[in-house]
Amino acid sequence: LSMSKNPFIGLRPYKTTEKNIFFGKDKEVENILSIIQKNKLVILTGGSGSGKTSLINAGIIPRLKKGFIGQAGKNWSICMFRPGISPMFNLSNELSKGELVEDKKPKTSDLKNYRNILFENKSLGVAKIYKESEIFDKKNLLIIIDQLEDLFVFSNYFNNEEYKQDEELLNLVSRTARLNDTAIYFLISLKTEYIKQLSSYTNIQEILSVSQYQIQNISRQGINTIVEKTFSKHNIKINDKLL
Repeated sequence: LSMSKNPFIGLRPYKTTEKNIFFGKDKEVENILSIIQKNKLVILTGGSGSGKTSLINAGIIPRLKKGFIGQAGKNWSICMFRPGISPMFNLSNELSKGELVEDKKPKTSDLKNYRNILFENKSLGVAKIYKESEIFDKKNLLIIIDQLEDLFVFSNYFNNEEYKQDEELLNLVSRTARLNDTAIYFLISLKTEYIKQLSSYTNIQEILSVSQYQIQNISRQGINTIVEKTFSKHNIKINDKLL
């Protein structure tokens, strides 16, 4: 296979632009989206390197953009961020990049404005930002929190006795997902070994059991699909015994 047509990307995660070479996960994408549709929240768990980010980038996001029914119709605005060492700042920063504006051209004042709203309104901050945005009731808003384990790994950097950003973020997720008057959804990725730490937060406990999705090992049917869509497409045959 020439490098320009090589369907295998190596060990890095798939990008959204590589949806056309991402195979074997269609059923999993639909299962995850059905949880989002029902609960407005899904927590995607799996081991390191299990493909969580690839599934989000090349599976779920393209499926949503293709048209998936949410509370506000088939159109979606998608904001994706990693908590890092400043979870609430990173959230406000991502919200200010243009997904809440019809022409995708944000104002320079949006970041400061959103930070103030989140600080003043706490768990209802995102709901207020969405309700005052141009996409309110026109588009569903999906907030993707990638690598939520940052909350536990970097807690010493951003938490103090007066202000705990991990609780602030999880309170916001839990409260917002329960609102009936806003089309705001959450997709969270988390390494399996941190589930126990997440379950210690009382505000997220009761929805964890119905919103968690453990990423699956690829099935035999999935492997066959990959072979058919990649090798067979290039007239490369694989011995049935080897398969």
